Amino acid sequence: MGRLLLALSLVSAAVASAAVSETAWTPETYPNPMVDVTKCGRGVASWICDPDKILSSEAANVVEGLIKKIQAGSPPYVLAPCGNIGMRGFQVAVALARRMQESSDPAGYAERFARALHDSWGVGDAACDNGVVFFLSILDRQLFISSGAGTGKLLSFDVLGDIIADVRPALKDQRYDDAVERAVVDIGLALAGRPVEPEAGGSGSGWDDWVAFGLFASTAGGLAWWAARTDSRKRRRYQDRHATWESRHATRMGPYAADQPRSGPCQAHRAICQPRCTAALLEVSWNFQ
Repeated sequence: MGRLLLALSLVSAAVASAAVSETAWTPETYPNPMVDVTKCGRGVASWICDPDKILSSEAANVVEGLIKKIQAGSPPYVLAPCGNIGMRGFQVAVALARRMQESSDPAGYAERFARALHDSWGVGDAACDNGVVFFLSILDRQLFISSGAGTGKLLSFDVLGDIIADVRPALKDQRYDDAVERAVVDIGLALAGRPVEPEAGGSGSGWDDWVAFGLFASTAGGLAWWAARTDSRKRRRYQDRHATWESRHATRMGPYAADQPRSGPCQAHRAICQPRCTAALLEVSWNFQ
């Protein structure tokens, strides 16, 4: 009887695992991390939703720490003016999926997906629309960054291009923990007006420090550790990689490569565009030869 129960448990676990891996998400079926805390994998309300368990538990904790520090405006991140409510930190949300519902236009669907989550989750303060949603669909090979009008010029086409360039190597190597951590760090630094430093041949020592800050700053003595460590190092000089990134990858970026708004809800009339449309709209395929 014991062996039978064990066998049934193993079968049930296998079926559950298969069900998770085969879920084809839509914006309507994708869980909300502020409400569906169990489905999103965090167990508490947060700005991370990972129903397919793309991230390890450790990486999810790191990303959670980074998101909280960005919103709190803790150094190296900053607060910014937000309408008539004073200074506020930027809100960053992360949505990960193994696959989306099948579409003849995966890039366009990823865009609609990310922007739908941005609106339905309410990412960003209403007074200044300062939210950012990082959306990644693994099997569809789509990455989309949706940002509100309150991010201003901080998340420009060039800056988003550098963020994409930074995470591409990790995505290509299926180092998803690394890719998501890097993306959130880069977004936070960009929103603080700091340079984004694309990866060049592996993990840079400077970037490792930013992630370590996200992991340890909430613990006792974490801020002191961060200050001592960063004071002992000089930040690497920022090298503008956009020209190199554009020449190598523009053909893969399709309509997003040039400084042109994507057709559809956001066309040429950027001045009257909806807030979600004012940011650069990017997608990337990393499964290249």
